[in-house]
Amino acid sequence: MNSNGKYQLRWFAVDPDFQGLGIGSKLLDTLKDQVKLKNIDEVYLWTVDELQGARNLYKQYRFTLIESKDNNDWCDHPIHEEKWLYKKEDETMTEKRTELMHLIDVAYNNVKDNKYENFRKELPRYYKDLQNDEDYLKVMLSLKSALLQADLTLNIKQRISGLPAEYGDIYKFIDPQLKQVDSKTIDKYSHYGFVPLKLGSTIKYF
Repeated sequence: MNSNGKYQLRWFAVDPDFQGLGIGSKLLDTLKDQVKLKNIDEVYLWTVDELQGARNLYKQYRFTLIESKDNNDWCDHPIHEEKWLYKKEDETMTEKRTELMHLIDVAYNNVKDNKYENFRKELPRYYKDLQNDEDYLKVMLSLKSALLQADLTLNIKQRISGLPAEYGDIYKFIDPQLKQVDSKTIDKYSHYGFVPLKLGSTIKYF
């Protein structure tokens, strides 16, 4: 830990003779375990842009490039240093995406009633958006709105309870997460929160 209270992974390197054997991955797996065990929020490291294999590995482990600079002090030619940051919340977000993708997959494969055909056709799009790291909040808001419109024959109080259990599981997973989001942030996405009723009026659900 440095003087600013930030954790740094220093001197992270694998001998060229032993590269390609998964040693780097094992070291980063150990880092992830320590982050969870010691309740560490962030870890950063420095590397150079010449090490493309290392950069790819950091990307794979959800590190984010946050700073770069030229440095002439390390060797006889200028090098370009890069600072990469790993945030525990990013890992948590990945786990949430994976779980939501699983719930969507189960719902798509299990519910084949023609009554929900329009909603079912949208599920692969949500799955793909999550897979491609699209805006997670946007996906949840859009999905919640779509769930509330999946069966407009149901009255408002039964909009979710009257749906198949698989759809209810999706709603139960995303709704608590949405309730934790700051209201100002939600307002930026407000057009995803309006659900039309049968007579043309709308109700805002969040």
